[in-house]
Amino acid sequence: MSRWSLAEIAAQLVTLKVVLGVATSTVWRWFQTEKLKPWRYHNWQHILDPKAFVERAHPALRLYEKAKESLLAGIWVVCVDEKTSIQARELEQTPRAAAPGRPMHISPRYKRHDALQLFAGLSVPDGITYAQGAEHKRFVDFQTFLTQVIIPEALRRGVRVIKLVLDNGSTHAPKQLQDWLHAQIKENHGP
Repeated sequence: MSRWSLAEIAAQLVTLKVVLGVATSTVWRWFQTEKLKPWRYHNWQHILDPKAFVERAHPALRLYEKAKESLLAGIWVVCVDEKTSIQARELEQTPRAAAPGRPMHISPRYKRHDALQLFAGLSVPDGITYAQGAEHKRFVDFQTFLTQVIIPEALRRGVRVIKLVLDNGSTHAPKQLQDWLHAQIKENHGP
């Protein structure tokens, strides 16, 4: 019902024979009286197994807790993820400024530009963010983000170890990522 208009709700009440007829304004008054706002919602997720959750979360939480002192020891903790299908939109008309008694007017028409994928990293010890856009969301694009953004920053910082905190989404391809990282280590430091 949160996606229905008041008129659709009124029509449904008639269809269900809850009422013989009802005005949209009456439905609105009912909502106001009962303090109902079906168009508003909040997402939430309940932890089904708290003990298992704490066991899985503990290693990442420990990294976050020790991130500043780890950086001093040459270990950089970076949380990485991606935001997919960001659409660049350009309004076809310039918005009209608000005036006394009149809100700003914005045309609903826009030119849609290509969708982009954003790969981002948060340096846990200092809160600095790093980002790179890509046309696709593939493992190779994630690799590119690591090799072009994260690894050069690690070298600039003079760190010896990067600890990545990430989900196990397909873009990160955990097994593939692990194999690739081991190959990088062998290539750069020998067996």
